[in-house]
Amino acid sequence: MPVISLRVSQKQYDTLQKEANQNNMPVYAYIMNKLFPLSVSSDKLSIEQVMKRISSLKSGEEFTIEKLYTPEEWNIFSNKETIGRIFRQQSKIPDSCVDQTVEFVQKVSGKSAVYRKK
Repeated sequence: MPVISLRVSQKQYDTLQKEANQNNMPVYAYIMNKLFPLSVSSDKLSIEQVMKRISSLKSGEEFTIEKLYTPEEWNIFSNKETIGRIFRQQSKIPDSCVDQTVEFVQKVSGKSAVYRKK
């Protein structure tokens, strides 16, 4: 896969970081989404969809992203690992929507992570 490097000023980077955080995305995903907007697809899971499911949980409740969905729903998504990785990254960014909503608890068998709603 080709790699592209991009140089920006600190001010430009700060703007990108702020906008990416507001959209619950890492900077690289935000830039890719701006350059190549994805059409809405029923087999793609988004951070926004995950956050919507989390909003129905009670404070202190623990969960994995997978457990927020029925097995039938979960099996449809083709980008589960990517969303899990992005969600984990977002949970580490201070003041991101994910960081404000959940805290990482632990990694469990496989590639799943347990989170707790704040």
